[in-house]
Amino acid sequence: MEILYIMIPAAIYLGIVGLIFLIWSIKTGQFDDMEGPKYRIFFDDDDRLAGEAGDSLDKSAKTSPIRSGSHGDE
Repeated sequence: MEILYIMIPAAIYLGIVGLIFLIWSIKTGQFDDMEGPKYRIFFDDDDRLAGEAGDSLDKSAKTSPIRSGSHGDE
């Protein structure tokens, strides 16, 4: 029965912490665009990524064994 003296304040504390994080995420705009992420997979971001990472993305794609046609059948 004495465990209730620990568990009830701990549950209230965790609830308050969760509420604080929920309010923070709403205020910072985490829930503004609920439709965009599910369509993001359909867009090709290779051009944007190549511009940010330089040519390292293109070089790694050219030397990849999958891209060069070698599948380890040598």
